Amino acid sequence: MLSGRSFITSDTRCVWFDPEWHTRPPFYQARALIYLSTEITLAVSPRQLIMLNRQGRSGYFVAGERGTEEFNRRTRFQCSEYFVVNTNAQNPIWFDVGVEPEDSWRKRAAREQEQAPGVGPGAG
Repeated sequence: MLSGRSFITSDTRCVWFDPEWHTRPPFYQARALIYLSTEITLAVSPRQLIMLNRQGRSGYFVAGERGTEEFNRRTRFQCSEYFVVNTNAQNPIWFDVGVEPEDSWRKRAAREQEQAPGVGPGAG
């Protein structure tokens, strides 16, 4: 449910999102049910969204403005061509790709490579 905002939907209505994907090596970054962190959402109306998860969250909850916009951002990024809003408005947050987290696999691997002795140009 939401307070004052509406959920959007798109031509890809069912959205799979894994907030931990960036911490895994590239081969394992695909969204999959094997990962406990995977969340599946489906906006069923502008006021209701179904979320399936393996984190033990169940029942009804109010998403709030920040939560609603995050779900909308996820939906907008998963769309193939179109997204649908029930008002004549859009939020710049829906188009924000964000910043790569410091704990991403790529950044951690780069730091480890920099710290490894005898690795890199001129080593050996």
